[in-house]
Amino acid sequence: DATGPGDGSAEHPFPTIQLGVDNVYGLRNVYVYSASGAYRENVLLTPDVTLWGSGSLLVGQDGKPFGSGVAPVVDGMNLGPTFTMADRTTVRGFWIQNTVPEMLKSDDRGFLNVNRVGIFSDGATDLTIAENTLANNTFGALLIGEGNFLLRFTDNLVLNNSACGLAVSGMGNEGNTFDVLIENSQFVNNPEGGANITANQYELAVTQLRNS
Repeated sequence: DATGPGDGSAEHPFPTIQLGVDNVYGLRNVYVYSASGAYRENVLLTPDVTLWGSGSLLVGQDGKPFGSGVAPVVDGMNLGPTFTMADRTTVRGFWIQNTVPEMLKSDDRGFLNVNRVGIFSDGATDLTIAENTLANNTFGALLIGEGNFLLRFTDNLVLNNSACGLAVSGMGNEGNTFDVLIENSQFVNNPEGGANITANQYELAVTQLRNS
């Protein structure tokens, strides 16, 4: 609900998530408040950024939680993935959706149309996706790995996506590792499956599923 350009402070926040990502420095943490409506954006993360939505409470030095506990809604509006991750990035504490309907399809070259994907990555590693709701997308999350791949997918609710809830496809080589942890997450009403994890040609590939 911020008005004006803002400076990224708590008193004068940026009006969009992308501005926060583009201007972050230091520890590269971007805190996102819930708003009266959805953030209608397609956010491109840069390496080492943590996006922390107010749906995930922060614990202060005195042990008291900070934040409303209400997740910001981010809507990609069928214009591209709602979030595109980069190396060593985190997305936590959001409701992630695409509300403009379109059937899942490929383009003329056979490449998958990712316009309604909730969270997307292509070649990124060391990804953390936590405490989100991913709903009403084609894929809740579609993650394509090449070479070493690390994912922590914890405490998420993935529901009502028209294809797969979580799809991970990794292609490795000799010496590469593939390490996926899915923990404390629920997958509901995703017609092509809750989670589809594929790892090819890795020297070591481990997928752990806990309490999900």
